[in-house]
Amino acid sequence: MTLALDRACGNVIDRLKELDLYENTIIVFTNDNGGPSDKNASINTPLSGTKSNYLEGGIRVPFVMSWPKHIKKNSTYNYPVSTFDLLPTFYAAAGGNTDVLKDVDGVNLFPFIQGQNENRPHQALFWKKENRAAYRDGDWKLIRFPDRPAMLFDIATDTAEEYNLANKYPERLEKCIKTYLIGSLL
Repeated sequence: MTLALDRACGNVIDRLKELDLYENTIIVFTNDNGGPSDKNASINTPLSGTKSNYLEGGIRVPFVMSWPKHIKKNSTYNYPVSTFDLLPTFYAAAGGNTDVLKDVDGVNLFPFIQGQNENRPHQALFWKKENRAAYRDGDWKLIRFPDRPAMLFDIATDTAEEYNLANKYPERLEKCIKTYLIGSLL
């Protein structure tokens, strides 16, 4: 399947080059969730978790963006982004003023990935489905499952989410829970 996908993407890129459109075309390759390792033997290692949960293996996915005239080749951007960011990013690339996008959760990524803005595009990120949720504040991540106490991880030092720091940092846990609760009501 990977070979077929690689060939198909290559065919699209080859055609864009034939039409002299490649240099000014934004191409994004991403996914909506991590692999369902219990269903098809996909492996999310070193991340824990799978599709439909909020551990990093369920929500951290590849995100590759190309726009040869505007994005430096082989560059890497390390802060979290969201597919919500695609609409304002494409809108800005087409010359639109993103200030008019009032009810859009995403941000224009270009100032960040081009190095004009060194801050994070999102200090906070939220995920919620039914009675499961996660909240990320910078590198801190709170996870709530209905059948266990809240978990707190420092993603910068523990991407595999092996070390629950909820008991070690109760003040941070409380702050994350309060912010998550306020955010989930909005």
